[in-house]
Amino acid sequence: MTPLLTVEGLGVEFPVGNWPRRRTLRASFDVSFSVGRGEIVALVGESGSGKSTIGRVIARILPAKAGRVTLHGPGERDTDSFGPRAGEASMRWRQRVQLIFQDPAASLNPVFPVGHPVARALRLHGRADPKTVDERVAAALEAVGLHPGATFATRYPHQLSGGQRQRVSIARALATDPDLVIADEPTSMLDVSIRMDILRLFTTIRASGTRSVLLITHDLASARLVADRVVVLYAGEVMELGPARAVLDAPRHPYAQLLAAAATRSGDLRAPLPAAEGAPKVIDPGPGCPFAPRCAQATDRCRAERPALTAVSPDHAVRCHLVRPE
Repeated sequence: MTPLLTVEGLGVEFPVGNWPRRRTLRASFDVSFSVGRGEIVALVGESGSGKSTIGRVIARILPAKAGRVTLHGPGERDTDSFGPRAGEASMRWRQRVQLIFQDPAASLNPVFPVGHPVARALRLHGRADPKTVDERVAAALEAVGLHPGATFATRYPHQLSGGQRQRVSIARALATDPDLVIADEPTSMLDVSIRMDILRLFTTIRASGTRSVLLITHDLASARLVADRVVVLYAGEVMELGPARAVLDAPRHPYAQLLAAAATRSGDLRAPLPAAEGAPKVIDPGPGCPFAPRCAQATDRCRAERPALTAVSPDHAVRCHLVRPE
């Protein structure tokens, strides 16, 4: 598959506390994966695993401490090539990479009607002139299921349902005709009854074969439904990546197995998960596998030596000392 986006050795850190007791929060460490043209790739993991941080780095909202993000295609460019005055180049990147935020209510300005952010995106990126902008806004809203578009464009966010607001956010993102859409937990704020409709929109987005979607989610059911490939994150590191069916239906890493068990276990919420209790250590993490403190199968080697991301098949890789190639 022709690559559209390549992430190589991405690292993101944030300082925590004040000097002299300042420490480092490692939000992402040595993260590498790719997104092909016309592909949906899902970043999955529990809260705090670094999913949204990675998405914001790719969208150039947050800076990276290490690594490189390359956007292939016309005007190919990577994050290392941006200088301090890269206004035009940065605008071109943002035209090609659009981010849909988790909370549609917070991402829309309540002062303006919902047609405003769509029109602004069209004007900023030269996708419409003053004579045609209203028509283009209506068409963009209708493309995501808001009919009639001209009527919806005049409404304010508080006059729309949660699902309708999320559709407006998607219309705003698609207005720039991007190559990559990053959807950050796009259904987590919505009722179960309309989640399926929003997920179907993402399959429509990539239907042309040239536009791709990076889906950030903790919902394995959503990933299984629409994703072609899955990247499992824990404490800012890639634990497993590969085809969605292989990773979600037959996970190899103990953490991926834990996620699958949590998603498929019976309705008895008191049933213990197959791992020790605890939380990811992302502040000044020590050596070894980050999941070792919670892993029921961990050995002394797991606690002392960080495992490499090892291919277990041509398109499936796992970061675990206990997993061997097939």
